[in-house]
Amino acid sequence: MKDKETVIPIRIFTNEKQKIKVTTDSVSQIDRKEDYSKVFHEEIEMKLFYEGTSTLLIGNKTVITEPSDVVFINPYEFHSTIDYGQEKGKYHLVMVGLDFFGSQSGELFDLRRIFLHEKTAVQTLIRGDARIVRIVSDIVYEVSEKPPMYENAVHALVLELFTLLLRTYRDMAKTELPADGKMRGYEIVFPAIEKIRQDYAAKLSVDELAKLCNVSKFHFCRVFKSVTGQTVLNYQTEYRLRIADILIEKSEKSMADIARICGFDDVCYFSRCYKKHKGVSPTTKRAILSK
Repeated sequence: MKDKETVIPIRIFTNEKQKIKVTTDSVSQIDRKEDYSKVFHEEIEMKLFYEGTSTLLIGNKTVITEPSDVVFINPYEFHSTIDYGQEKGKYHLVMVGLDFFGSQSGELFDLRRIFLHEKTAVQTLIRGDARIVRIVSDIVYEVSEKPPMYENAVHALVLELFTLLLRTYRDMAKTELPADGKMRGYEIVFPAIEKIRQDYAAKLSVDELAKLCNVSKFHFCRVFKSVTGQTVLNYQTEYRLRIADILIEKSEKSMADIARICGFDDVCYFSRCYKKHKGVSPTTKRAILSK
């Protein structure tokens, strides 16, 4: 009989002066309404996984983590955790504000300019880089334990970290960072996108989502399409199918169960939608993955 899971207390350390926050020993879990953290923010987020596995949806990518992976989440990049495995991923979280280096950094390390104005992005998954893992681990130690002169050490470590990230892991194909003119639009429709991702199996009407954003239905639909490039229905359908992809690959659930979990009332309709968007039926996709 499996022992009852030991609960490790999560510790959060914040240094407002340096614009950095560290959360130790977090455990990945399915995002739910009662504990759903904000998934759209300006700060840069890095997760160092040290045990188990997790499935993350970041921007338009699905990421399945392994121990010693570092996951990098760019500013204003939508992200959530979809964890159906039994071995939940454990990680340390480091969040760095875009003003971390302050005015003393000049042009060289103005993170706000680099990431927002120049639309620079770092690739999502960093795997097999012992130096990056060591630096992130050292940041976690310095911020959480606060040894003498730790702020100096943190400054040097973050400088080294971003030097390596921007030198080696710059992502030239990133498309989801908002343009300057779209920033206000993202802020307007964020509650709706959060709701769609959080309650993807629910029947959500456009009227309900517009009300959630405190705008008219017409304005909501216009801004939503401008920001995402899709209608509300298409966005919700594609997100549900991304969840379905994970279940098809990682679970042994029947297609009827997967359809129900993802919010499709009818398995035949689910199959038609899946084939329309993915080019193959869900049963064919599972057969391909099983080879």
